[in-house]
Amino acid sequence: MATQTPRTRTLILGCDYTTFHLYWRYYSQNPEREIVGFVHCFPNPPPIKGFKGIFRSPIPVYSLRSLERIIHKRQVQRCAIQTTNISMQDLQSIINRILATGICGFEFLPKKLLTVRTFKRTIVISSLAPKVGKSQLARYFCSILAREGKRVAVIYPLTTIISQDDVLNIDDCPHFEFDESSKIPENIFSVDDEYQIKQYQNSGAYKIFATSDTRQAIICAEQCADIIILDAYQCDIPYIESEFQFCVVSSESLLRPRVLSLWPGLVNVHEASKKVVLTRGQTHLPKSRIDEIDALFKEAKVFYASSQYDFDGVATSTIFGQKVMTIDYSEDIGISNQLAVTYGASEIVTPSQSNAGEGVTVKGRTTTVSIPRAVSPLPIPQLPSQTDLAVNSSMESFSFEGGDSSELLNYATGSLPSHIVPVSSLEISDPKSDINDVLNEEESENEPEQNRTESPTNSNVLDERNAALNNLSRIINETKDVDVIISSINTPIPGLDPTKLVIYATPEINDSDGKLYKWIVDFANPKSPPLQKHFEAQVDILMSLASASDKELRVQNNDSSNRESFCRLFLSSHLPPGFRVTTGEIIDSNSNLTGQLDVVVVNDLCPSLTIDTSQSVIAPIPADSVLAVIEVKTTLTNDALNKALNQMRPIKALMPSHTTLLTPDGGIIDDPLGGKVIAGIFSFNITDEIEDQVPELLEKYPNVVDFIVLPDAFAFINEKTLKVCGMEVGSHELIHGYCKFTAKGMGLAMIYGILNSIAAIRRFNGMNCVRYISGSWGNEKDKMSKIIGQVSTTINLLDKYFTTATTERKNEYFRKKEEFNKIVADSLANYNKRTPRIFHPQPSTLPH
Repeated sequence: MATQTPRTRTLILGCDYTTFHLYWRYYSQNPEREIVGFVHCFPNPPPIKGFKGIFRSPIPVYSLRSLERIIHKRQVQRCAIQTTNISMQDLQSIINRILATGICGFEFLPKKLLTVRTFKRTIVISSLAPKVGKSQLARYFCSILAREGKRVAVIYPLTTIISQDDVLNIDDCPHFEFDESSKIPENIFSVDDEYQIKQYQNSGAYKIFATSDTRQAIICAEQCADIIILDAYQCDIPYIESEFQFCVVSSESLLRPRVLSLWPGLVNVHEASKKVVLTRGQTHLPKSRIDEIDALFKEAKVFYASSQYDFDGVATSTIFGQKVMTIDYSEDIGISNQLAVTYGASEIVTPSQSNAGEGVTVKGRTTTVSIPRAVSPLPIPQLPSQTDLAVNSSMESFSFEGGDSSELLNYATGSLPSHIVPVSSLEISDPKSDINDVLNEEESENEPEQNRTESPTNSNVLDERNAALNNLSRIINETKDVDVIISSINTPIPGLDPTKLVIYATPEINDSDGKLYKWIVDFANPKSPPLQKHFEAQVDILMSLASASDKELRVQNNDSSNRESFCRLFLSSHLPPGFRVTTGEIIDSNSNLTGQLDVVVVNDLCPSLTIDTSQSVIAPIPADSVLAVIEVKTTLTNDALNKALNQMRPIKALMPSHTTLLTPDGGIIDDPLGGKVIAGIFSFNITDEIEDQVPELLEKYPNVVDFIVLPDAFAFINEKTLKVCGMEVGSHELIHGYCKFTAKGMGLAMIYGILNSIAAIRRFNGMNCVRYISGSWGNEKDKMSKIIGQVSTTINLLDKYFTTATTERKNEYFRKKEEFNKIVADSLANYNKRTPRIFHPQPSTLPH
């Protein structure tokens, strides 16, 4: 009898959009887990009371102060820690509280279980600590990629829950899509979020996805963009699989990660293969500090840059010689003053201290604004201190004291097992009460008032912001003798006197050594073509076939025939539909002929001109249906190449009728190649000296061939042919009008590119076949001449019978015969004076 394994009762520590989407992707269909609830790990009340999962009843969301009580009451076996952007001390405190219950363990889900795969090149940018310049780097990359002509989709995650309902449904999570000209809806985003979206629009982003579901955004971005950039929220882990992962750090956050970083910033540093160290302003790190950082990240690529405020699209002459008032956030004081001095302001005007009001102060010569930047803030939590005091004595076996976070990092990256305390010996109850009963019970719990931390609501935050901005507007309007206001705060100031000129400064990346710029430009224009590996493999296949043929056959003609077959095999699999490889002689409408050709690429409009369906009977091929001719040589020697070039001359002497090309927009232009058949030489083996002799022979036979390709050695490609096919020569050296390529597989790739390009733009048309039946097909004169010839032949047969006749009889015979021939000759001469009828198609019916 089969037994069912008990499901592990799990409490998820986290309450944001990311947490709920990860639940939906990982936990909702996991038969080994039973999710009993979520925990909001900040001191303010949870933004919702429950989350609607896959079951009828919502999953409750608890406050952090109820953690131990919920673990005991619901008999929780594991706590899955998914909360982010909390300090390392607070994370340690939560872990201590979990383990102190004695019945519950904790775990961090390894990132690799949750990542979303992308099918477009994606740059992922995370950070060790907040406000170190992560979004600035993303904008910097976006602006450069846009200038390189790339369509960039930016994914801007939304994590903070803003809900009017007690229960959140997965379908209610926000997802917005903007292009460079889209208007941002009001009262939806925080001021910071709205500012960042506008900055990405100004940076040239093709699409911006402000979303709670990065997976959905990735799917949408893949369909419209060339490159995707993910700007992770604060210190969140970016759950996207990418080989281009950047982590932005500052020198200070590296020195004091426990104080300045937020969890899981350390995971981001550990996972990212590329680190960007940003400094503020024009300060530069001393070489000793750079050496320390390089030693710390010796396995990663490290870039150094600075974050400097500057004006976007504003002439700096606006400031020079003017009286200036400066405005900064309280934590950014001094930025606007520095800009005013840098750009030559004559005076920095200081408002009166008495004018300051709520949220606005005057410090030194700068007006500072102290307002929250987000509509739904996540305050730095101050957890109850007695919790740690109660469990520290029992936590000697598991402690993060001393500033060492490596053990915690190992848990998050899956290097160590989770601390799991089995509860199989306990009786687990599954209460049937609904979510309201659970939450009402939680709220009724008596807790000392001094242990509760009050946090502002969204409406309080908006009221504070509006009051501060109104005060700031009043101060600016009342301050006289000010020409320009420089503001580094990222929000418009309402109610200003229209005569006041306000210019806004934004932080931008200063890539002084140009290494970031070089990396992103190289990234935008990858050096490895998408089909490089394919054509390298094709070289290996062809050379292996040729080697096998050489070893197993002793008759040289058979080996040569095999190599022609190998060439046909490659061509057949790399030609566009509507073309095939055949053999035969080519004739044009002017009766110019070639010799026998073994590899001829023709359009399917070309008739076989034979009743033999096996294609084994050699037949003439109309030149107007021929795309290319390739001469295959087993070994390319000087004599063999000279002979092959001479054999190509009749091919280039052909005069096809199609002398125009079709442009991508449907236009018709003259063909720079004159409609000539593409001619090439293909060989498998070379002699030591032939590579140096090729240019000399090409000079002797100008433009006779379009390419000479030896798959495993080199290729010479006609420059004019490359340009007609839309392929730029670039930095390749030109030798007598030919480009030389030596990279493996490039010769085969050039054949592929040339034949497919010409096939697409050359105007092959079955109507051109009409030209091959134009001319004189004969008339009555021809019939008469034929009859006369037959009669004369018959009469001449009688001559031998009259040789024995009498002289009189013989003379009469030959006299009558002469008279007959004269009469016939006179009649034929009179007929020749008539104009013969010749069949010519109407020129208007023939395309050119």
